[in-house]
Amino acid sequence: MTVESVLNPLVKQGLFTSLEEAARALKRNYILQEIWKYRAQTAEFEQKHGLSFEQFSRYTQERIQQLRQGNGWSEAQRLALTQAIMQDEQDWLEWKATEEILQSWLGLKEESIK
Repeated sequence: MTVESVLNPLVKQGLFTSLEEAARALKRNYILQEIWKYRAQTAEFEQKHGLSFEQFSRYTQERIQQLRQGNGWSEAQRLALTQAIMQDEQDWLEWKATEEILQSWLGLKEESIK
């Protein structure tokens, strides 16, 4: 299967005037779809934690510091905080990856507009 064989039906149906126009439009739409998807994932993390990524990063670091200091905490309290931090770190890693991928798609969008 070639690019031409995929795009020709779209041109023949009059949806696009040329193969190049079809390719550009499909590329743009795919980029916008990916941006929307990763923005939605970012919004889910923001809603879940009630914080922006930067705020959540600081919050997670503060909790790690609390755990390290652990002044007078029982073993059960330390364990509970450790488990909560581990979940937060998992969310942080997923959120960071989502943010990086989103930035890549946004960069590709800007590059495509030029």
